[in-house]
Amino acid sequence: MAKILKSTDLECFQQQGYVRIPEAFSPADALAMQDFIWDKLEEKCSILRSDPNTWDKHVTGLNKSAENAIYSDIASQRMCRAIDDLLGEGTWEAPKKWGSFLVSFPQKLDHDWTVPISHCNGVPWHWDGRSGIEDMENLSGVFVFTFFSEVKPLGGGTLIVSGSHWLLKRFFQNLSEGDRSQKRRVLRKQFCTSNRWLAQLTGHDESPVDRIAFFMDKETSVDDVPVRVVELTGQPGDAIICQPTIFHIASENHADYPRFMRAKGLEKRN
Repeated sequence: MAKILKSTDLECFQQQGYVRIPEAFSPADALAMQDFIWDKLEEKCSILRSDPNTWDKHVTGLNKSAENAIYSDIASQRMCRAIDDLLGEGTWEAPKKWGSFLVSFPQKLDHDWTVPISHCNGVPWHWDGRSGIEDMENLSGVFVFTFFSEVKPLGGGTLIVSGSHWLLKRFFQNLSEGDRSQKRRVLRKQFCTSNRWLAQLTGHDESPVDRIAFFMDKETSVDDVPVRVVELTGQPGDAIICQPTIFHIASENHADYPRFMRAKGLEKRN
């Protein structure tokens, strides 16, 4: 069966930590899923698609519908073959749930969009999962972002640090066995202060004045690893598949429409 990912895609995934899959599943199906999410937002939170004045309410209850059959179409042939190209055919299975809902509404703020130090939802720069950090040559899983709406630049797309999986690998290789077993928040702080670029990004060192120019507009070599903050944008039905330990954070939505995404970690079968 023909592969979805080209050699350049595989190289991008290996070196930068992510690969984009345009129309990984049907855009029409993605929009139908967005309609379903809107219905649930009205039912659970009294958030109305037709009334932006309700878009400032807190989003709850979506995960109760996470296994609805409508989401099964995310596991399209194209999506599954792309994951096969990375993990190997027959080594994983499509999940019952495609992960957490990432819904953010346009925010009326009195400041310009910038690369965040932290996020208003309280979740700092972080990585998900622990599996495979020390042995990335033998990929143990992937982290999949799926799009159900257009996500424009500055529109709330998740931010990732390209190349950060290599920094994290080196960080863990330099820890003793005992240190590796420390609590996640302790390890996260140690990682965030393991070099100046990460410390500036995460607020542990003085921030550059123009964070977009410093972190996004150019690559910086950190311990011989090219790193840069990348904003995940896309169209309904797109997917971005990342290394399982990619460093990431939510961002503010300064667009005029809500962001609808989901994020799911997939692991190989034992």
